[in-house]
Amino acid sequence: MTNPHWILEIIAWALGAGAVITIAVWGFVWTDVTRSMRAVPTLRLGQTLAAANPPTGSVCAVVPAHNEARVIAGFVRSLRAETYPELRVVLALDRCTDNTAQLVRDGIAGDGRFEIVEIDAAKPVVTRRASLAPCEGPSGLAIDVKNKKLFSVCGNKMMAVTDIATMKVIATPAIGSGVDGAGFDSDLAFSSNGEGTMTIVKAVNGKYEAVDTVTTERGARTMTVDPTTHRIYMLAAEYGPAPAAKEGQKAPRPPVLPDSFHVIVIGK
Repeated sequence: MTNPHWILEIIAWALGAGAVITIAVWGFVWTDVTRSMRAVPTLRLGQTLAAANPPTGSVCAVVPAHNEARVIAGFVRSLRAETYPELRVVLALDRCTDNTAQLVRDGIAGDGRFEIVEIDAAKPVVTRRASLAPCEGPSGLAIDVKNKKLFSVCGNKMMAVTDIATMKVIATPAIGSGVDGAGFDSDLAFSSNGEGTMTIVKAVNGKYEAVDTVTTERGARTMTVDPTTHRIYMLAAEYGPAPAAKEGQKAPRPPVLPDSFHVIVIGK
């Protein structure tokens, strides 16, 4: 009669090998999950980083909502409890048919940091237009979120200051010629002028006026502002002589000299 022990030994070996393989696989899975959990930022980590390097600039939170009456009141209460001094909240109510809007108004209770905007996200259309007259040829736009003002730089050497609440032009301080870009930082509005200057506009006793002119370079019109360092960066280049204009045509622009592009940095 054949000895069955070898069959039992094979079965036992297979079961032991299967157990070892199962333990190894689950060990690998556990290690991978643990590593992933450590790599994914947590709320506690975010709070620690924020405490070590707190924000200093303005923060605007845009909250879209559609028929959120069940949760919106608690959400508004949570936002109102925030103590960050430069916080602004825009609640974009999208075609609400319940009492979301009323709950939001009651929850805000006159808090100046909050603004309600009613939108129709299903219709990508222009809902309002506002004239910039007497501005002509606007080319750049900047915004003062805190004081709700827009700054449009215009080809007829003026900056149109618009009050967002009324969408009316309230001031037109003079700027340089050949304007292209606009910027805003720390209560100052800027226009980059192709003539080689940058105009600085500020509200003085409630009236916006040009308070300074900075010499830059001819053709330096593209600009951006770093709100952290309060530095302004402008693109510039060196130009050669302009070609002669052909009869009946506008004079062509002067060519940019090779390898002459550079960045201008303006700071206090």
